[in-house]
Amino acid sequence: MKSNGKLPLANLLCYAYYEKSNSFQDLLLAYATLFPEAIRNRWSRYLKHADRLKSILSKLLVYEGLREVYPDASPASFPMQYDALGRPFIRVGDFDFNLSHSRDLIACAINYEGIVGIDVQCKKDRSSFLRFGQAVKGLTTHADSINIEDWTALEAQVKCSGKGLRDMDAALTSRKEYILKSVQIDRDYLCWVASKNQFLMDVRHFSEADLSRSILDQISVSTKILQTI
Repeated sequence: MKSNGKLPLANLLCYAYYEKSNSFQDLLLAYATLFPEAIRNRWSRYLKHADRLKSILSKLLVYEGLREVYPDASPASFPMQYDALGRPFIRVGDFDFNLSHSRDLIACAINYEGIVGIDVQCKKDRSSFLRFGQAVKGLTTHADSINIEDWTALEAQVKCSGKGLRDMDAALTSRKEYILKSVQIDRDYLCWVASKNQFLMDVRHFSEADLSRSILDQISVSTKILQTI
């Protein structure tokens, strides 16, 4: 496993913005064909085309991040699946990843030091979040309300736990079991990362040009792999 020169295990928080150019959307649709039928079927159920493309883009971010350590990573060499709770995972390699998006920002945390959870929220949604935050008091005895900052951290934690927010009391009382870090990636967004182990994250932004090159390379790599099967 190679190092990126900054962090011994190349932990990475990568993010991108949903690009609306027709050429990039066409590339995303071509990239989607590399994934297993079960994942493509999930994408087909999205009502909005933009949401489908954002989900494809999020998976592209995973593989582009992994290529920092595994240069030949692609949907063919590192097949992706979903667990019973709908969390995507890859059996190949010793790492964990987690995804989050808010508006047009998509973020992925890749951790080589344990399970990881990430959540991002747009700060512009702070006012619309107030009503939801007040509704939390009906879900827990530990808080009368919750603000968008605390909620983002809690979401990262429960995504790391893999249990969801069905039992908010349990989630709130177990917070001491997790290491929670706020990571600055965009001044208009909150971003929190959670793990049960100490971790560092190198932050990388991937542009449309970066991701376009990655798609073309992954298609080439995947085609060669599939031809040998």
